[in-house]
Amino acid sequence: MQGLLDATQLHGPASPVEGLILALSLIAGFACAYRLGGRAFAGLMGLAQYSGFLFVGHPAIPVVVAGALGAALIRRPRRRPDARALLLECAFLGGGLVIYQLGRIATESDFGPARANGLRLMRMEERLGLYVEPRIQDFATSHSFLGSAVDGFYSFGFMAFVSAVLVFLFCTDRPNYRLLRNCLGLSAALAVLVIALYPTAPPRLLAEAGIIDTVVANGRTHNFTNEFAAVPSLHVGWMALAGYVLARSLGGRYRVVIATVPGVAMALTVMATGNHFWIDGVIGVVVALAPALLLTSVHFPRFSLPRPVLSEELRGRWALAMSRSKTRFTVASLAGLLTYLVVGQLQAPGFTDFWGYLVFQMAATLVILVGFEVAFARQGGVSWVTHIVAVSCGYLDVLGTTGDLYAKIDEYDKLTHFMGTAAITSGAYDVFRAMYLSGSVRRVAQDRVLAAMCFGTAVGIGWEVYEFLGDKVFNSARVQGRWDTLNDIISDFLGALMVVVILAWLERGARDVEPASAPASTDAQR
Repeated sequence: MQGLLDATQLHGPASPVEGLILALSLIAGFACAYRLGGRAFAGLMGLAQYSGFLFVGHPAIPVVVAGALGAALIRRPRRRPDARALLLECAFLGGGLVIYQLGRIATESDFGPARANGLRLMRMEERLGLYVEPRIQDFATSHSFLGSAVDGFYSFGFMAFVSAVLVFLFCTDRPNYRLLRNCLGLSAALAVLVIALYPTAPPRLLAEAGIIDTVVANGRTHNFTNEFAAVPSLHVGWMALAGYVLARSLGGRYRVVIATVPGVAMALTVMATGNHFWIDGVIGVVVALAPALLLTSVHFPRFSLPRPVLSEELRGRWALAMSRSKTRFTVASLAGLLTYLVVGQLQAPGFTDFWGYLVFQMAATLVILVGFEVAFARQGGVSWVTHIVAVSCGYLDVLGTTGDLYAKIDEYDKLTHFMGTAAITSGAYDVFRAMYLSGSVRRVAQDRVLAAMCFGTAVGIGWEVYEFLGDKVFNSARVQGRWDTLNDIISDFLGALMVVVILAWLERGARDVEPASAPASTDAQR
């Protein structure tokens, strides 16, 4: 976790000209996005553009995203993009990127094995007579303009191009957007496995390669979370993947050019800057394109549970629950956390305290949320509030343990207490409401909100009792004194209160659908 924080830096405009370019790109992007999807969509897209600048420190992402929005406007999409879908996709992509970076950190190797693997690749290229990286770098560095261009393209063009293609496809071609998004995630997972099994140093770190780091030589710095993840090169792989999916969407006579130029350009770039051998790029293309080719050429039948195992009613509930985006969000998010924990343990046994507890907690949260979605599928399942708060709490707990944030930040434990009780309270309310709609209980909304708040706070107090008894019986040293316990209970209460306020606000102005067995009621719905 510390490595990810160290690699994450926020930037402001480095000069008035850069600030002007940023402002103009934000204005142009907002104008196009407003025409495409309205004010809320334009606001979120502007926030995404600015966030790209903050993390990258260059206006490339805002500029090309504005261009992508303009191109989408010219294409006149049939489906109007909306802010809610954009917010959900940003959460998916942002969470996936964080998980991928954490996976790279968890699989970081020592220099010795990485150097040995890098030298093997170099020797293999030499035996093939295709060790061309020094000549490509010499050609690029002998022309000052070309050298600066490839350095800039390596540092900023990669994420800018992929982001622009994602935005364009999101606005104009949702099926191909989903193909690109899913393949980015699949290739990232495959890449983490390759990095864990075959850590490799880049040419710039091998003295025998005779290659320099042109990015550093020209005054820039790297923010890598793993220096020894040269294989596979997702710089090349993701550029090739984005070009391929974009060509599928656009079609036309130039589709072959659109599909091949981005990957080839980045392959030459990573060799010229000293960051990859050409074979790293080939492996990156295979890792990125294999899922796309498989998904577009093979027909996968829909998964269905065996008839003798489940009744028709339960199969219907399962299908309804899994068709909802909130269920898929939780499954993908918590499966990512479990993957991170498992890969980290395989790579470095004992890399975090309470590993078994964390795995059990994430798996149990996943089972409970999906179980509630299936059990109450006909009543709408549990709310987005419960899903988001529960997943956020899981991420906070895992990152707090793996990154030692509980020890470094005194208030971190209070934050997880706050979020945990909020998740329990929201889930309890959702269950009470589903029981009302099914006719099992007849309590009005106000009663359900109060009952959920009492239940969540009671669970928080019960957890403190459990910790106290654990100290007495097992000497677990979890209780840090009366004030700490009191602060934990206050955090629990505030978490329950926060989610109750949100639920009460969602209840305002709507009505519950009356269950068949319930008498007439003026109960309010979320």
